[in-house]
Amino acid sequence: AFISVFAANTWLNTQWFVGTNNGNVAIYQGIDQTIGPISFNRLSLVTTLPVAALSPNDFAAILNGVTTESAASGLLLIQDMWSRSEICESSTNGCTP
Repeated sequence: AFISVFAANTWLNTQWFVGTNNGNVAIYQGIDQTIGPISFNRLSLVTTLPVAALSPNDFAAILNGVTTESAASGLLLIQDMWSRSEICESSTNGCTP
């Protein structure tokens, strides 16, 4: 049983997803699942990008969590979402996260 728990924990540490945290886009390590009081993820990074500013498609996707290969690929996804957000649409001097 110990080996199974260790293997599951090792696998969870290689999983990443982009989700939400207190109204902002965030990156999590683990999977987007909770069973009762047990969460299978931990918060890695919270951005300053508000979920409310996302495009309609990105908003819908992020509410379900978007699986990524790594934290770095999660950051790239967030940069893409930022460029499609209302923040960039209303910017007059370029848009950078």
